[in-house]
Amino acid sequence: MYKAKYFPESSFWEAESHPSPSFSWRSISEAKSVLVKGARCQVGDGNHILIDDPWLPRAAPFRLLPVQGGRDEGWKVSNLMNNEGSWNETLVWQVCHVDDIRFILSIPLSNQRIKDRWMWHFDSKGMFSVKSAYRLLIEEEMVQETPLHTQDLWKKLWSTKVSGLHRRPTLPGLKQLQFMEWFGCCASNLPPNLWAAFVYNLWGIWKERNNRLWDNKNMEVNQVVLLLSTRLQEYQRHQGKDQGGGSRRVVPWKPPSAGWVKINVDGAFYKDTCTGALESLFVMIGGDV
Repeated sequence: MYKAKYFPESSFWEAESHPSPSFSWRSISEAKSVLVKGARCQVGDGNHILIDDPWLPRAAPFRLLPVQGGRDEGWKVSNLMNNEGSWNETLVWQVCHVDDIRFILSIPLSNQRIKDRWMWHFDSKGMFSVKSAYRLLIEEEMVQETPLHTQDLWKKLWSTKVSGLHRRPTLPGLKQLQFMEWFGCCASNLPPNLWAAFVYNLWGIWKERNNRLWDNKNMEVNQVVLLLSTRLQEYQRHQGKDQGGGSRRVVPWKPPSAGWVKINVDGAFYKDTCTGALESLFVMIGGDV
Protein backbone atom coordinates (compact mmCIF):
# COMPACT_ATOMS: atom_id res chain seq x y z
CA MET A 1 0.00 0.00 0.00
CA TYR A 2 2.78 2.42 0.93
CA LYS A 3 4.72 1.60 -2.23
CA ALA A 4 1.74 2.19 -4.50
CA LYS A 5 1.13 5.64 -3.01
CA TYR A 6 4.51 6.98 -1.98
CA PHE A 7 7.22 5.33 -4.13
CA PRO A 8 5.61 3.45 -7.05
CA GLU A 9 8.62 3.88 -9.36
CA SER A 10 11.44 3.52 -6.84
CA SER A 11 12.42 1.80 -3.59
CA PHE A 12 11.74 2.89 -0.04
CA TRP A 13 15.25 4.32 0.25
CA GLU A 14 14.75 6.63 -2.76
CA ALA A 15 11.22 7.71 -1.82
CA GLU A 16 10.81 11.48 -1.92
CA SER A 17 8.70 13.62 0.38
CA HIS A 18 4.98 13.58 -0.30
CA PRO A 19 2.76 16.72 -0.27
CA SER A 20 0.08 15.06 1.90
CA PRO A 21 1.55 12.08 3.77
CA SER A 22 -0.38 10.10 6.34
CA PHE A 23 0.72 10.25 9.97
CA SER A 24 2.19 6.73 9.81
CA TRP A 25 4.13 7.42 6.60
CA ARG A 26 5.45 10.70 7.97
CA SER A 27 6.67 8.83 11.06
CA ILE A 28 8.32 6.14 8.93
CA SER A 29 9.99 8.80 6.77
CA GLU A 30 11.36 10.55 9.84
CA ALA A 31 12.91 7.27 10.98
CA LYS A 32 14.59 6.62 7.63
CA SER A 33 17.75 8.46 8.68
CA VAL A 34 18.11 5.99 11.57
CA LEU A 35 17.36 2.94 9.44
CA VAL A 36 20.05 3.94 6.93
CA LYS A 37 22.64 3.68 9.73
CA GLY A 38 21.95 -0.02 10.31
CA ALA A 39 19.95 -1.58 7.45
CA ARG A 40 21.82 -3.57 4.82
CA CYS A 41 21.26 -6.49 2.49
CA GLN A 42 22.20 -10.01 3.49
CA VAL A 43 23.61 -11.81 0.50
CA GLY A 44 21.88 -15.01 -0.58
CA ASP A 45 22.04 -15.73 -4.30
CA GLY A 46 22.84 -12.06 -5.03
CA ASN A 47 20.22 -11.76 -7.78
CA HIS A 48 18.20 -9.05 -6.07
CA ILE A 49 21.00 -6.84 -4.76
CA LEU A 50 22.43 -4.13 -6.98
CA ILE A 51 26.19 -3.79 -6.81
CA ASP A 52 25.87 -0.30 -5.32
CA ASP A 53 23.29 -1.27 -2.68
CA PRO A 54 24.37 -1.48 0.99
CA TRP A 55 25.48 -5.09 1.50
CA LEU A 56 29.00 -5.17 2.93
CA PRO A 57 29.24 -6.49 6.54
CA ARG A 58 31.10 -3.50 7.95
CA ALA A 59 30.34 -0.03 9.33
CA ALA A 60 27.68 2.03 7.55
CA PRO A 61 26.96 2.91 4.77
CA PHE A 62 27.79 -0.74 3.91
CA ARG A 63 28.45 0.15 0.25
CA LEU A 64 31.38 -0.58 -2.07
CA LEU A 65 33.97 2.13 -2.36
CA PRO A 66 34.05 3.80 -5.79
CA VAL A 67 36.64 2.63 -8.35
CA GLN A 68 37.50 3.85 -11.81
CA GLY A 69 35.79 1.61 -14.39
CA GLY A 70 35.63 -2.15 -14.19
CA ARG A 71 32.01 -2.61 -13.16
CA ASP A 72 28.64 -1.36 -14.38
CA GLU A 73 26.03 0.35 -12.19
CA GLY A 74 23.45 -2.19 -13.29
CA TRP A 75 25.46 -5.14 -12.02
CA LYS A 76 24.00 -7.39 -9.36
CA VAL A 77 26.05 -8.92 -6.57
CA SER A 78 25.55 -12.24 -8.33
CA ASN A 79 27.86 -10.93 -11.09
CA LEU A 80 30.73 -11.37 -8.64
CA MET A 81 29.95 -15.07 -8.08
CA ASN A 82 30.78 -18.30 -9.85
CA ASN A 83 28.13 -20.80 -10.86
CA GLU A 84 29.40 -23.15 -8.14
CA GLY A 85 28.14 -20.85 -5.38
CA SER A 86 31.45 -19.18 -4.53
CA TRP A 87 33.02 -15.81 -5.10
CA ASN A 88 34.84 -15.16 -8.37
CA GLU A 89 37.94 -13.96 -6.58
CA THR A 90 39.76 -12.99 -9.77
CA LEU A 91 36.89 -10.71 -10.79
CA VAL A 92 36.49 -9.34 -7.26
CA TRP A 93 40.14 -8.28 -7.24
CA GLN A 94 39.73 -6.69 -10.67
CA VAL A 95 36.63 -4.55 -10.11
CA CYS A 96 36.53 -3.82 -6.37
CA HIS A 97 38.49 -1.51 -4.11
CA VAL A 98 41.23 -3.25 -2.15
CA ASP A 99 39.67 -2.13 1.16
CA ASP A 100 36.39 -3.87 0.24
CA ILE A 101 37.78 -7.21 -0.84
CA ARG A 102 38.27 -8.83 2.56
CA PHE A 103 34.70 -7.95 3.54
CA ILE A 104 33.31 -9.39 0.31
CA LEU A 105 35.24 -12.65 0.58
CA SER A 106 34.24 -13.01 4.24
CA ILE A 107 30.57 -13.41 3.24
CA PRO A 108 29.70 -17.13 3.14
CA LEU A 109 27.83 -18.35 0.05
CA SER A 110 25.71 -21.41 -0.60
CA ASN A 111 25.31 -23.56 -3.71
CA GLN A 112 21.57 -23.53 -3.00
CA ARG A 113 19.30 -20.71 -4.13
CA ILE A 114 18.90 -18.68 -0.94
CA LYS A 115 16.99 -15.44 -1.32
CA ASP A 116 18.59 -12.11 -0.52
CA ARG A 117 17.00 -10.20 2.33
CA TRP A 118 17.24 -6.98 4.26
CA MET A 119 18.65 -7.21 7.78
CA TRP A 120 19.57 -5.02 10.72
CA HIS A 121 23.36 -4.93 11.03
CA PHE A 122 23.41 -4.37 14.81
CA ASP A 123 21.56 -7.53 15.79
CA SER A 124 23.01 -11.04 15.69
CA LYS A 125 19.78 -12.34 14.11
CA GLY A 126 19.37 -9.37 11.80
CA MET A 127 16.12 -8.25 13.46
CA PHE A 128 15.43 -4.55 13.93
CA SER A 129 14.32 -3.34 17.34
CA VAL A 130 13.72 0.11 18.78
CA LYS A 131 16.08 -0.79 21.62
CA SER A 132 19.02 -1.51 19.30
CA ALA A 133 18.34 1.64 17.25
CA TYR A 134 18.23 3.72 20.44
CA ARG A 135 21.51 2.18 21.61
CA LEU A 136 23.10 2.99 18.24
CA LEU A 137 22.06 6.65 18.45
CA ILE A 138 23.22 6.96 22.06
CA GLU A 139 26.63 5.47 21.22
CA GLU A 140 27.02 7.82 18.26
CA GLU A 141 26.16 10.77 20.45
CA MET A 142 28.63 9.64 23.09
CA VAL A 143 31.45 9.30 20.55
CA GLN A 144 30.75 12.65 18.90
CA GLU A 145 30.12 14.80 21.97
CA THR A 146 31.88 13.11 24.89
CA PRO A 147 35.55 13.84 25.74
CA LEU A 148 37.98 10.95 25.51
CA HIS A 149 38.43 10.66 29.28
CA THR A 150 34.66 10.29 29.68
CA GLN A 151 34.57 7.62 26.97
CA ASP A 152 37.22 5.73 28.96
CA LEU A 153 35.00 6.05 32.02
CA TRP A 154 32.06 4.45 30.17
CA LYS A 155 34.35 1.63 29.01
CA LYS A 156 35.36 1.00 32.63
CA LEU A 157 31.70 1.02 33.66
CA TRP A 158 30.59 -1.57 31.08
CA SER A 159 33.55 -3.82 31.84
CA THR A 160 32.75 -3.93 35.56
CA LYS A 161 32.17 -7.51 36.75
CA VAL A 162 28.67 -7.17 38.20
CA SER A 163 25.36 -8.47 36.91
CA GLY A 164 22.49 -6.38 35.60
CA LEU A 165 24.36 -3.55 33.83
CA HIS A 166 22.62 -3.43 30.46
CA ARG A 167 21.25 0.06 30.06
CA ARG A 168 22.67 3.57 30.30
CA PRO A 169 20.84 6.21 32.36
CA THR A 170 20.96 9.62 30.65
CA LEU A 171 20.92 12.91 32.51
CA PRO A 172 20.29 16.15 30.62
CA GLY A 173 22.53 19.20 30.40
CA LEU A 174 24.35 20.47 33.46
CA LYS A 175 23.15 17.62 35.66
CA GLN A 176 24.92 15.17 33.38
CA LEU A 177 28.16 17.16 33.61
CA GLN A 178 28.02 17.30 37.42
CA PHE A 179 27.18 13.61 37.62
CA MET A 180 30.03 12.66 35.29
CA GLU A 181 32.56 14.70 37.28
CA TRP A 182 31.48 12.98 40.50
CA PHE A 183 31.31 9.59 38.81
CA GLY A 184 34.76 10.02 37.28
CA CYS A 185 36.21 10.92 40.66
CA CYS A 186 34.73 7.74 42.15
CA ALA A 187 36.10 5.65 39.28
CA SER A 188 39.59 7.06 39.81
CA ASN A 189 39.75 6.60 43.57
CA LEU A 190 37.80 3.46 44.42
CA PRO A 191 39.62 0.08 44.44
CA PRO A 192 38.19 -2.58 42.07
CA ASN A 193 36.15 -4.44 44.72
CA LEU A 194 34.49 -1.26 46.05
CA TRP A 195 34.02 0.08 42.53
CA ALA A 196 32.02 -3.03 41.57
CA ALA A 197 29.78 -2.68 44.65
CA PHE A 198 29.41 1.06 44.04
CA VAL A 199 28.33 0.58 40.40
CA TYR A 200 25.96 -2.24 41.27
CA ASN A 201 24.24 -0.17 43.95
CA LEU A 202 23.89 2.79 41.58
CA TRP A 203 22.24 0.48 39.06
CA GLY A 204 19.92 -0.84 41.78
CA ILE A 205 18.88 2.69 42.78
CA TRP A 206 18.22 3.55 39.14
CA LYS A 207 16.18 0.37 38.71
CA GLU A 208 14.13 1.14 41.83
CA ARG A 209 13.52 4.65 40.51
CA ASN A 210 12.17 3.21 37.23
CA ASN A 211 9.97 0.73 39.10
CA ARG A 212 8.41 3.56 41.07
CA LEU A 213 8.03 5.88 38.10
CA TRP A 214 6.78 3.46 35.44
CA ASP A 215 5.48 0.35 37.20
CA ASN A 216 4.08 1.92 40.38
CA LYS A 217 6.11 -0.54 42.48
CA ASN A 218 7.58 0.76 45.74
CA MET A 219 9.98 -0.87 48.16
CA GLU A 220 11.14 0.45 51.50
CA VAL A 221 14.65 1.88 51.46
CA ASN A 222 15.98 -0.75 53.86
CA GLN A 223 14.51 -3.49 51.64
CA VAL A 224 16.25 -2.03 48.57
CA VAL A 225 19.58 -1.90 50.41
CA LEU A 226 19.21 -5.43 51.79
CA LEU A 227 18.16 -6.86 48.42
CA LEU A 228 21.05 -5.22 46.57
CA SER A 229 23.57 -6.32 49.18
CA THR A 230 22.33 -9.91 49.09
CA ARG A 231 22.27 -10.17 45.31
CA LEU A 232 25.72 -8.65 44.98
CA GLN A 233 27.12 -11.14 47.50
CA GLU A 234 25.44 -14.02 45.68
CA TYR A 235 26.85 -12.89 42.35
CA GLN A 236 30.36 -12.43 43.71
CA ARG A 237 30.21 -15.83 45.44
CA HIS A 238 29.17 -17.58 42.22
CA GLN A 239 31.86 -15.71 40.28
CA GLY A 240 34.41 -16.96 42.78
CA LYS A 241 33.20 -20.54 42.30
CA ASP A 242 33.43 -20.25 38.52
CA GLN A 243 37.03 -19.06 38.85
CA GLY A 244 37.99 -21.82 41.26
CA GLY A 245 37.89 -19.63 44.34
CA GLY A 246 34.60 -20.81 45.80
CA SER A 247 35.86 -23.71 47.96
CA ARG A 248 36.25 -23.09 51.69
CA ARG A 249 38.28 -24.98 54.27
CA VAL A 250 36.02 -26.88 56.68
CA VAL A 251 37.00 -26.25 60.32
CA PRO A 252 35.81 -28.94 62.80
CA TRP A 253 33.78 -27.69 65.75
CA LYS A 254 35.49 -27.65 69.13
CA PRO A 255 34.11 -26.86 72.59
CA PRO A 256 35.20 -23.58 74.17
CA SER A 257 38.27 -23.32 76.36
CA ALA A 258 38.07 -22.78 80.10
CA GLY A 259 36.67 -19.38 80.96
CA TRP A 260 35.12 -18.88 77.54
CA VAL A 261 31.63 -19.10 76.11
CA LYS A 262 31.24 -20.07 72.45
CA ILE A 263 28.35 -18.61 70.45
CA ASN A 264 27.34 -20.45 67.25
CA VAL A 265 25.30 -18.34 64.85
CA ASP A 266 23.36 -19.30 61.75
CA GLY A 267 20.91 -17.42 59.55
CA ALA A 268 18.86 -17.67 56.41
CA PHE A 269 17.39 -15.16 53.97
CA TYR A 270 14.63 -15.59 51.38
CA LYS A 271 15.28 -13.06 48.64
CA ASP A 272 11.83 -13.21 46.99
CA THR A 273 10.05 -11.95 50.12
CA CYS A 274 13.01 -10.13 51.69
CA THR A 275 12.47 -12.06 54.94
CA GLY A 276 14.91 -14.00 57.04
CA ALA A 277 15.74 -15.48 60.43
CA LEU A 278 18.76 -15.57 62.74
CA GLU A 279 19.49 -18.04 65.53
CA SER A 280 22.31 -18.30 68.04
CA LEU A 281 23.51 -21.04 70.40
CA PHE A 282 25.56 -20.43 73.57
CA VAL A 283 27.90 -23.25 74.55
CA MET A 284 29.86 -23.34 77.84
CA ILE A 285 32.66 -25.55 79.14
CA GLY A 286 31.79 -29.22 78.91
CA GLY A 287 29.35 -28.68 76.09
CA ASP A 288 26.50 -27.32 78.26
CA VAL A 289 24.03 -25.26 76.21
